[in-house]
Amino acid sequence: MITKYVLPEAGINTINDYESIEVGNKKVVAPYYMNKRKLKGGLRVMIGKGSPDEIEREVMVLAQVKGFDIDKAEPSEVRKFMQDRDIGIDCSGFVVHVLNAILKDKKMGSIDAYLQYNQNGIVSRLRRLLRPVENTGANVLTGINNCNEIKDINQVRPGNLIRSKGKV
Repeated sequence: MITKYVLPEAGINTINDYESIEVGNKKVVAPYYMNKRKLKGGLRVMIGKGSPDEIEREVMVLAQVKGFDIDKAEPSEVRKFMQDRDIGIDCSGFVVHVLNAILKDKKMGSIDAYLQYNQNGIVSRLRRLLRPVENTGANVLTGINNCNEIKDINQVRPGNLIRSKGKV
């Protein structure tokens, strides 16, 4: 008999939300965005860490400011508008929001309460307290303190993180 493993519904719903960002009367897939310039302190959606709702709101605001008519645009044009303005989600932001949705659904808090960090000075702790998603990257999520290495591919389960070339 084959055992079927699935991600909890709250996680699947969050993934679906990223696959169908509602902007005006359009649905677009959230672009992948990696904060190559290492911007700090910016809006979450502009550094790859926004939730689907935050992305939706910011696109609507920015479209109005920039005079971009979302109602007349095709979904591909809306997505390009987002990409041109560095609005999207990066790998660790995506993982944090999916895991947070699962934990919230189970009334278990948020992922940052379960992670161990290498930097524990007062400034680092304050930064994580004020901006937990923005301060939880791939190195933290897949660091030696927060993971167990799986050597047998048959042991991989939904929710496990697989790291490749610096990305989760």
